[in-house]
Amino acid sequence: MDDDRTRELEQSAWSMFSFMGRGPGGRIVDTPTRLVIESPVPRPPYNGVWRFYDEGDRPLRQQAEELLAPMLERGVSPVWIVHPTTDADIRPALADLGLVCAEEAYGMRADTADIAPPAPAPTGVEVVEMTADDSEPWLDLVSRRYGLDPESSPYLLEVYRRTLDSGTRGWVATIDGRPASKAVLHVADGVAGIYGVATTEEGRGRGLATLVCATALSAARADGVERTVLHSTPMARPLYRRMGYEDVATFELWAVPDTLHL
Repeated sequence: MDDDRTRELEQSAWSMFSFMGRGPGGRIVDTPTRLVIESPVPRPPYNGVWRFYDEGDRPLRQQAEELLAPMLERGVSPVWIVHPTTDADIRPALADLGLVCAEEAYGMRADTADIAPPAPAPTGVEVVEMTADDSEPWLDLVSRRYGLDPESSPYLLEVYRRTLDSGTRGWVATIDGRPASKAVLHVADGVAGIYGVATTEEGRGRGLATLVCATALSAARADGVERTVLHSTPMARPLYRRMGYEDVATFELWAVPDTLHL
């Protein structure tokens, strides 16, 4: 395990996903041993444990139960990220509490100089940078991606605006004016993280995910950012490898069975 690269992957994810708890009614626990995010949105990944280190004064199962119980009592579906530098013994503790490893995310890294610039957009496709005033395309894509109900919209829109206010940027590709793909660029500690990549059925097979990611990374490179990371689903991994990313470490997403669908 490359400690520096692994640390970049972890720190980028913790910085980006902390915004999920920053809307009205959200809650964040951010300590050296914990990053816990809670929100009113009931579906994953808007409630969960993103950083966990053993505090050493009580069994791991008890520590895990203390963190999960408030979410389960609220009736939301939590996700627990088993990140590369956490205690490996947390896995049996989570299994004992009824969670399963629902999916693996591949932490990947590249130098921005090695990522090709964005290709010309296909006919009928336009790539535009998101602003606080054009939240509808972003909300549409996020809601489709995670199967969210309209009741979640006010919270998500507030998180969206706060994320953009922090300097995070995003791009949407449209097909004849309809939102079809998006990507978010989050720069923290000099590392450009790519997040929130999602493409509709209509947009698949047209290179739109590569287009929006390359557009975001071109902006990062123009700002002098030299390194980029992302956390890929198994399905998207070949795409990112073609772009120039390499595997560094694996992140496991643990959840109550049949609640996490990424």
